Amino acid sequence: MGIQIQKIKVENFRSLKKVEVELSKLTLLVGANNAGKTSFLRAMNLALGVEKRAVNRDDLFIDKAGKTISEINGSPQDKITVDVKIIPSENGNRTNEFDENWQAEFGLFIQNEGDQSYFAYRFQYVFEKGKDEAKAGWFSINDWDNTNINEEDDKLNTATLKSISLYFIDAQRDIQDDLKNRTSYFGKLATQIEYEPEALKALESSLATLNEDAVEKAEVLKHLKDLLKELNTPLQSGGKGIEITPLPKKIRDLHKSMKIHFQDGNSEVFGLEYHGMGTRSWASMLTFKAFVGWENSKQSTFHPLLALEEPEAHLHPNAQRHLYSQLSTTAGQKIISTHSPYIAAQAALEEFRYFCKNEDETVVRGLDLSGLSGDALRKIRREVMHSKGELLFSKAVVLSEGETEEQALPLFAAKFWGKEPFELGINFIGCGGSNFEAFIQVFDSLGISWYLFSDYDNNDIQINVNNALKSNGYLTPSAVTNAILLGVSFEDYLVAGGYQEQLKTAIIEHQKPFHSPQHETAKTTEIRGWSDQEIRNYLNAWKTKLSPIYTAEIIKLPEPRNIPTKIRDLFKEIDKKIKNQNADSPENKTQP
Repeated sequence: MGIQIQKIKVENFRSLKKVEVELSKLTLLVGANNAGKTSFLRAMNLALGVEKRAVNRDDLFIDKAGKTISEINGSPQDKITVDVKIIPSENGNRTNEFDENWQAEFGLFIQNEGDQSYFAYRFQYVFEKGKDEAKAGWFSINDWDNTNINEEDDKLNTATLKSISLYFIDAQRDIQDDLKNRTSYFGKLATQIEYEPEALKALESSLATLNEDAVEKAEVLKHLKDLLKELNTPLQSGGKGIEITPLPKKIRDLHKSMKIHFQDGNSEVFGLEYHGMGTRSWASMLTFKAFVGWENSKQSTFHPLLALEEPEAHLHPNAQRHLYSQLSTTAGQKIISTHSPYIAAQAALEEFRYFCKNEDETVVRGLDLSGLSGDALRKIRREVMHSKGELLFSKAVVLSEGETEEQALPLFAAKFWGKEPFELGINFIGCGGSNFEAFIQVFDSLGISWYLFSDYDNNDIQINVNNALKSNGYLTPSAVTNAILLGVSFEDYLVAGGYQEQLKTAIIEHQKPFHSPQHETAKTTEIRGWSDQEIRNYLNAWKTKLSPIYTAEIIKLPEPRNIPTKIRDLFKEIDKKIKNQNADSPENKTQP
């Protein structure tokens, strides 16, 4: 039976003013850039890491006014605290009591919640006012729900934590660096090479013979050795003098010249230094897997944690998908930050922790799966996670019914903001009209801003929209300010908005190439004379082909006609929500 880090509380570290994160056997940290994922991994490393890093005042939380917590509260100290709660576990499931080995490790510090045991402790750095250096301390926590500690009575001997080790691997990993580094996971394994005395003697004798043959059979090495023998005269060496050993002379030095070779397909076998960063990064992670597997086999109480930053770095999509399965079978607990939708698509729903910024501080949420039916869970996995995993990294998502809006809205958005919407973390997704419910459920649970843009023009669509909103706690569509309901089809809305000439131009463009100049003139004249109904009929017949063409024509118009009113209203709502009303926002620009 083993253990599991169940919860981590972090206070006053970088953007983590105060967060509590529940961990599973494998936890996936997702969210936009600069949301606090790496800060959380580094905070864990302070409390659990085998290679800790000192902090300074730059690591303290600073609010939007530029003040630290002590400056806000008038305290003489600033404290960075990391609280860790550990529970007994077997195969990822909580058990009631620690086994005898872990009871011996934690001793009298074990606490109880009802009939379930746990062990909790605090690591903290304390900055006294006016001092740049911090004082570190470890303390036991007697009540997780009331984590006040007595710094005299609750001091903790770090020997209690010797069997719990967090290994932080950042995004810059490279097996070539590991091969040269004695403290890397490869180096730690390579320096543990041991042989029985007789085997060691035989191997070193073989190495001596190979070194002699390698020199004797290479004229250039013999020539070099003969010249280097001149060292014997001025130094008056009483030993053997010069030796050249192309191979290691002693087994203890074997790791210094060790290389890893890899054959890709039917190509020649090359050393990893000749392979790309993706292969080298992946190999570096696999050496960690080998290391913890080896250490785990030797110790009765050993709980490794892997804090891994962006495992997808340098890997193509298929490799990213495969990597998740390799990570999931690594011994111990894994806490992984990622921006990869391909990795996210492989994960279980309960493994996600979503990081986002609320003004100046990080907020962390998990998916609320309580009360969901099996069908609802399957729908979320199928419709959101497996097919649209990139949405987990959005600041705002616009849900629409189909491809027409999915193609047109991003073009209008680029015109509105003056940059591509994905640069702002805004995504547009067609849900097919019947899948709004699953998307809304996920985004509400994670706190991702969502907006619904619907034709809402027939009974089936109205029922689907109403049911999706009601099932997520919204009583009526009219009460949802982030729902834009047209009441007519997208094409009818544009016709009613007076965009006939732009729509006709798009239709003419779609008709090209013409048979001849005469044919072009006749067809253009005909289309320019079409009625509104004839325009609608053609648009309905060629929805997805025409939407990017007529959007490109409409955005050529002068403001405010270049963006239809309800679409502009949608973008204004998004602009407010993501706090993007700055100099780049067209709504704030001074007109010439």
